[in-house]
Amino acid sequence: QQRRQPGSRVALLTLTFVNLLNFMDRYVASAVKELLEADLDLTDAESALPTTGMVVVFMLCSLAFGLIVDREWLDRRRVMCVGVFLWSVATAAAGLAQNLWQLVLFRSL
Repeated sequence: QQRRQPGSRVALLTLTFVNLLNFMDRYVASAVKELLEADLDLTDAESALPTTGMVVVFMLCSLAFGLIVDREWLDRRRVMCVGVFLWSVATAAAGLAQNLWQLVLFRSL
């Protein structure tokens, strides 16, 4: 029988919670689409740009950071911690966006 590494359950629960927040974050813009359109005076097409930007950047960063941690160029725990921190800051900044391009920028970070 293999022994688990110390802290493996905590790591699993933490990553599960972060993944849940990630999925909630992806869909929150769709849930408040009408409010965004009214608040920032956006068209239907413009209101889709922040989500599109987020998905494109997410795809590219997933490949890049996957390579970085697989090759062990950086410690994966530090990469995840910095990533979650930057994601949190960008999410808060997106809530303060005053126009479409700020919203696209912050949702894409």
